[in-house]
Amino acid sequence: MKDSRRLRQVNRLILQELGTLLLYEFEDDMIRQCVTVTGVETTADLRYAKVFVSVRGSEPHDQMALDILRSSSKHLRYLLGQRIRLKYLPELDFRVDRTQEAADRIESVLKEVLPPDENESGNGQD
Repeated sequence: MKDSRRLRQVNRLILQELGTLLLYEFEDDMIRQCVTVTGVETTADLRYAKVFVSVRGSEPHDQMALDILRSSSKHLRYLLGQRIRLKYLPELDFRVDRTQEAADRIESVLKEVLPPDENESGNGQD
């Protein structure tokens, strides 16, 4: 149980520091303006980390952002190593977070299937 707590702490620390690096210190303006780090999942041995990012824009922006991040992953890992002291700093595997898109699709399907909510009709009655 102690390991899972430590793993959550490491994930949170990587998420915060990587988000700060991308926002304030990354050279590419597109990344700085359009990419948000939404999650980190590190393996138990701390060797690998899936880094989930949200990209504002269309599908081509997603792929372009991933290409830039993946080509910069070694440099970002180096910069993280200067901010985070761990025995092993994980290799970073960037992936697009599709959670919001899935939530939007589910919401639109539910709106089509379910009757309108009386509270949304704006009649002002409680």
